[in-house]
This record gives sequence, C-alpha cells and structure tokens, in this order.
Amino acid sequence: MPITATTRSTVVGAPERPDNWRLGAKPAQAAFTTVAETIAGTEAVTVLASTGQYVNARERLSDRVRVVEMTTDDAWVREGIKEIAQMDGAIVVSADGTVEAACRYLDCSAASDADSHPSLTMPSIT
Repeated sequence: MPITATTRSTVVGAPERPDNWRLGAKPAQAAFTTVAETIAGTEAVTVLASTGQYVNARERLSDRVRVVEMTTDDAWVREGIKEIAQMDGAIVVSADGTVEAACRYLDCSAASDADSHPSLTMPSIT
C-alpha cells in the first residue's frame, strides 16, 4: 500500500519477495509499474527498490518516477515508514515530502552548520 504525504507525493516499494508474489514478482512488478506511471501523471512518485531490484525498477519506470535504493521487507510501505520512524536513525524527507533516506545517522558535528538549521536542532530537555 503506498504512503501519501500531504504534498501529494506517493512512496511505494518495489515488489520482489517470492513468498508474497508469484512468478518471481514479475506480474506484480508490471502492475506496480502501470500504477506508478499513472500516479506520476498527477503527482510525484518515489519507488523504493532493493539493491537487487534497483536496475530492474529503473529500467521499467520512466524518468517521471524517482527510484531510490532502499531495502524494504515488502511493497506495502505505509506501516513500514511508521516502524522505521521508531528506530534509531533519521528519516530524511525533502521539502516536497519525498522520503530521501531512512535509518541514517546525521553528522551534526561542530564543523557543520547544523546549529543554524532549525530542522536539525534538538529541543532542550530539562
């Protein structure tokens, strides 16, 4: 199931699990390609693809669909994003609502300009 942000950006995982999808997920990948391309006609679409499926997803999808290399456990990412948000590490989201990366550790050392960026400052805990 895709996750949709309020800025009308859809994120969907590329199907590949053989225990969930028949015939090596090829029929599901064809269906997801059609759905992603249709949605991309009206809003931004990002497809999350594992390292093993990245080239396949990039070849199937037009440039209107963004493909990000990110291993997921399944194509249904709505609950997955919630679970990732509870783990250590950050979810990096662009200004348009697109998930750029997940489970990343940010280097906010004194050498960076993180202190001047409001989205990277931590609230004081007393």
